[in-house]
Amino acid sequence: MKALNIPKTFLGFLAASLFFWLLMNLSKVYTSEVNFAIKYHNLDQDKLIQNEPQNNLSLQIKGSGFKLLGVNFSSTPLLISLKSLHKKSTNNYYLLTKNILPELQKQLKYGVSLLSASQDSIILNISDLKSKKVPIKPNLNITYEKGYGLEGAIKIAPDSIVISGAENDLKKVNEIETELLEINNLSENFSKKLIIKTPDKLKTKYKAATIKIAIDKFTEGKVDIPINIKNLPRRQNINIYPKKVTITYKVGLNNFSKVDENSFRVLCDYEHSKENNLSYLVPTLDIKSKYVSSVRIIPNKIDFLIHK
Repeated sequence: MKALNIPKTFLGFLAASLFFWLLMNLSKVYTSEVNFAIKYHNLDQDKLIQNEPQNNLSLQIKGSGFKLLGVNFSSTPLLISLKSLHKKSTNNYYLLTKNILPELQKQLKYGVSLLSASQDSIILNISDLKSKKVPIKPNLNITYEKGYGLEGAIKIAPDSIVISGAENDLKKVNEIETELLEINNLSENFSKKLIIKTPDKLKTKYKAATIKIAIDKFTEGKVDIPINIKNLPRRQNINIYPKKVTITYKVGLNNFSKVDENSFRVLCDYEHSKENNLSYLVPTLDIKSKYVSSVRIIPNKIDFLIHK
């Protein structure tokens, strides 16, 4: 079968004809209904749009085919001012579309006329904007190298932030977490900015918080502490054995010199032993240094003898 042999001149005339036909039709004036993306602005600072507001509006416009073609390919949303809101009920407001047509006309391309909107009004759910201060909770999963640990409390700055939103949404939030930070075998001081996970529908000016972790190498300490007796009846004397206990504890090297026998106080409650029919006293820590951890008392039972 032979291929058609179409003259190039004919193809040229055909292309030119199609071009001029398209040019003539696009030059004509048409009326069309176009769905525009919309965004809102100029909302009072003490107000907040609730839920997901209407984000498009169908408008009837008139213009040449060229102009309308450009409108259809535009992705820029039309801005709608909320200065002329009308209140319907407690949190329900509405905008009359006839009142915002001049504002929308100014945003359309030159040569495009805005004729009308497909709906009479736009309904919006708007509530009062409330604020409250909540603490930031660092979300951490950290292990320490053997022999190392925290020198003090983990610090976070800021340690609390002001969040804003609808009152019902604020009631559900008592603290805000950071993103998760995982570290294995930490053995040196560490600092990092962590993203604050602000709940949906709530706002804050802070996007991140800085955590600081002070690390120290730990060693074991030991000190002998005299025993104090409480709740001993009047006119009674007591002999105890031993008269001192040994306190063993872990402490960071940086704070080792800050811990001595004055950093602890040990008590035995005679009334506790009597009420529980114990033949011995139980030593407990009444005062403990803030620099120590893993504290043990040796022995954990104290023999006694009462003299009247």
